[in-house]
Amino acid sequence: MIRLFDIATTQEDKNGVPRTAFRFTREEVSRLLGRDYSGSSKDKGRLVAALLQAGAHEWVKTGEVLDREEDLLVVGPAIEYVSLAPHSYHYCGYDDSDPWYEWGYTAVRVPDPEDRTIYADQYVTHIEVRPDVGIQTNDADGACVVWGKGMPCPFVRLED
Repeated sequence: MIRLFDIATTQEDKNGVPRTAFRFTREEVSRLLGRDYSGSSKDKGRLVAALLQAGAHEWVKTGEVLDREEDLLVVGPAIEYVSLAPHSYHYCGYDDSDPWYEWGYTAVRVPDPEDRTIYADQYVTHIEVRPDVGIQTNDADGACVVWGKGMPCPFVRLED
């Protein structure tokens, strides 16, 4: 069984634009196909079917397959980001889930030089907008986001 979280990655296109991608090792491809990848539409169809069965978004149907020496990538759309409120923090340990989705939130915490509390959460600046991500709220008080089960958390830090 494929776990999307384990194979989800980012691939830059020739213009340096980051794109959503899924990475298969050569061993994983051989296990799925029963042989090496040939580049045929039938092979691509079997990889896409495996991704869809694991819960990937429909974009994989039209994704580009990059057959590299060390691995194989199914590359999708450009990644877009939405800015979060200044001083946003997220802790993955507080994320919740059901059989279909995961969700989490940010808290806005203005730095206080007198505060000696050690927090578990991490500073984040953006939400990665993917087909599986739904932004419920995003305002000056924080953000609440839902995303596909087994997919990476969309809260990211792009800048200091």
